[in-house]
Amino acid sequence: MEGWLKGLIAGACIVVIAGGGLMGAQSYAAYSDRKEKEESAASFARFKEISILASDGCRSRVDELMKLHSDAPIKSKDDVPADLSSDIATCIKQNIMYPYEKREMEDAALLGIFST
Repeated sequence: MEGWLKGLIAGACIVVIAGGGLMGAQSYAAYSDRKEKEESAASFARFKEISILASDGCRSRVDELMKLHSDAPIKSKDDVPADLSSDIATCIKQNIMYPYEKREMEDAALLGIFST
């Protein structure tokens, strides 16, 4: 009887350990899938944002920046709303800004502020 009981306990342990391993593997697979979907969605959103900015060569965002600069001189990124600052930095980093807008920012000494 003792041999039979030991075998039963060993079998139960094997089932529990295998079940835990299977559950861990499934949890990791679900986590990986979720992370991949989030990264894909973020990548698509970023592509869409860049496409919108590129459609007019960042003209609308530069116009908005110049209006702010004419109202009060801009000395740092903190003087500009965060979304505008982010868009201008993206335009510069992705090189989607038309030369005229870039020149306008250089003349106003703003290009250096946003290119860092």
